[in-house]
Amino acid sequence: MKIKLYKNIRVKVAVHPRQQPITDRQKYLFVQYPIFRTISTEYYLQYNRYITISLPKPYKTQCYDYRLMGYKSHTHCIAECRIQGFARKHPNILPAHKNARFLPQYYETYRKYYPSGWYHNAGERPVYEVINKQPHIIHRMDGQFGCRPSICPYLYTEANNDWKNSGYYSIHLLIRGDELSFVGWCLGGKTPAVYRFNETIVESLSNTFALMIKTGLLHWRIKVNKMIAKTESILSELKAKPRHEIHFAHFISILSVLKNQRPDRIYIHCDCHELRGDRWRRVVAIARLTGTELTVRTIDRPTEVFGHKLSAKNNLWHAADVTRIQVLREFGGVYLDRDVYVIKSFNPFYKYEMTVDFENENLLCNQILIAHKNARFLSQYYETYREYNPSKWYYNAGERPVFEVINKQPHIIHRMDGQFGCRPSICPYLYTEANKDWKTSGYYSIHFLIRGDELSFVGWCLGGKTPAVYRFNETIVESLSNTIYIHCDCRELRGDRWRRVVAIARLTGTELTVRTIDRPTEVFGHKLSAKNNLWHAADVTRIQVLREFGGVYLDRDVYVIKSFNPFYKYEMTIDFENEKLLCNQILIAHKNARFLSQYYETYREYNPSEWYYNAGERPVLEVINKQPHLIHRMDGQFGCRPSICPYLYTEANDWKTSGYYSIHFLIRGDELSAINWCLDRKTPAVYRFNETIVESLSNTFGSMARDVLHFELQLLNNV
Repeated sequence: MKIKLYKNIRVKVAVHPRQQPITDRQKYLFVQYPIFRTISTEYYLQYNRYITISLPKPYKTQCYDYRLMGYKSHTHCIAECRIQGFARKHPNILPAHKNARFLPQYYETYRKYYPSGWYHNAGERPVYEVINKQPHIIHRMDGQFGCRPSICPYLYTEANNDWKNSGYYSIHLLIRGDELSFVGWCLGGKTPAVYRFNETIVESLSNTFALMIKTGLLHWRIKVNKMIAKTESILSELKAKPRHEIHFAHFISILSVLKNQRPDRIYIHCDCHELRGDRWRRVVAIARLTGTELTVRTIDRPTEVFGHKLSAKNNLWHAADVTRIQVLREFGGVYLDRDVYVIKSFNPFYKYEMTVDFENENLLCNQILIAHKNARFLSQYYETYREYNPSKWYYNAGERPVFEVINKQPHIIHRMDGQFGCRPSICPYLYTEANKDWKTSGYYSIHFLIRGDELSFVGWCLGGKTPAVYRFNETIVESLSNTIYIHCDCRELRGDRWRRVVAIARLTGTELTVRTIDRPTEVFGHKLSAKNNLWHAADVTRIQVLREFGGVYLDRDVYVIKSFNPFYKYEMTIDFENEKLLCNQILIAHKNARFLSQYYETYREYNPSEWYYNAGERPVLEVINKQPHLIHRMDGQFGCRPSICPYLYTEANDWKTSGYYSIHFLIRGDELSAINWCLDRKTPAVYRFNETIVESLSNTFGSMARDVLHFELQLLNNV
């Protein structure tokens, strides 16, 4: 790039990925170079690129995921910090990089090594061999690093009080151990009065060296020790105060605000001195990336209001009700309960003095409040607490302000009609239905009604009916997702049936992902059996997949009759063929389930000669019998016992109300396998299947197959 100069300028240079435009200057490191038209100077900018790929969570060492902060790794974060700090102090210099052109040429000068010359290869040869020929490949200093002979009298025979402002960036002390070396080289052979040093000696010296140690280090160390003592005192006080970890619902709530509201600032009002834990660290990192300032504001929980002591029974809720009014009167803005999910921006309501949603005509919702801090309603809302009723849970918070203030002065608020998602009807909408259009539902927010990680007020909003899943974390909600992973040692799936599956998945809102994996060839150093390779490789793979993703694992010939949702609350759910043999064709697990890791460990004693020993027998003997609490045990309801074959292929049963959650078909390709195992060597009249054949079958399997084929036709007819 050539620049034609008409005046002196400053050029700012940033390194960024190729073909990626710079849209936000704050997110890039700029190095500024002053360029003067009267001086002919070449400028060189060098950089290195490092990529560290970390293993997926969870990290056994409790490591932090620096990718959440926009870095590739811990090393990348430190390197960026160092470069930015140096660039701010020295805008026209970059530190040496490991790929600097001078370094390999410097090293090459040692091909002609002179053992007798003390400093020939280190200092003399690289100058006339490299630097004199290519001066542009280094940035040349002129003694400011303090390594010239004149530094010795400066240090040891003079007293320079202004050493801090001398222009030196560093000084080479020429001390080996505790003793001054090279006296002949830098002091003309004159040994100074003192040439051995320790803390006591330097206190009595008055030369530059002593001044540097005393004023620069020893006195600084005293200050540091005082600071450490003060910090320890503060920390001991803080330890007495509570520190809170945020729960899953709180985490999701804050993320929704960062994603969909994008505020400049979030205040988290808390009767604690700090928040902690992995979820909080992730929140901080995401807030930094979105440019949102997070402030944890320690407040004291109110114990009374207008001289009335708050209810002992309802203290937590009544204190929070009073606090939100006080906070809004101080700051204004959007108040959200910690389990509120923001779907779209509240910006349209900033033009109103006060915006309130309602549970019904006589009850306001105080879980979401939007107000100017001087809103007239806020002061009158607070005044209603002069007549405080400690026995009623929501009287002062939701009922009294409606008939005392809003019904008399409806104009002082902007009234919503359920769009903030705080009515009882929101519970079935959230927990017993699958509303895929929630983003376009008209809701601005939704109140989850979750305390900690568990759904509360079930009696109030679900009529006392506890849903299948009512405790939540990252693993559980992943299993509630609408994604199917097909793990396959292939590149793609194809054909008419696959195209039909893709079409049905699209119509049902299910995401299909074909995940290519390599078939295992060994486990814990043991080569997998040649005879049983296909099955043993699949047995190992299903454990590995569940440890990575969690969820529901199904063999490819398993038919699901009803939802597995009731089992998501358990760490691990397994069915059994008999007391000594588990069924691994259907497995439901959290990815961190304790049984999974121990199941995998049983393969350390691998038996290649037995088909199902490691997969079904050994984990029962070694793990489940010793720790039965690790799993939720089924008793045949997943349909994997031998009795399932006559049920499917020689009988006609009412399978929909049978109590089965699923059934294992025992079909390989299009043909029934394992006939000897489950039908006592009696081959049924039909044992090969396709769409045409099952239409004419009268057994249970035929009925089940037709049911899903007709489901496909119904979906297509409705399009």
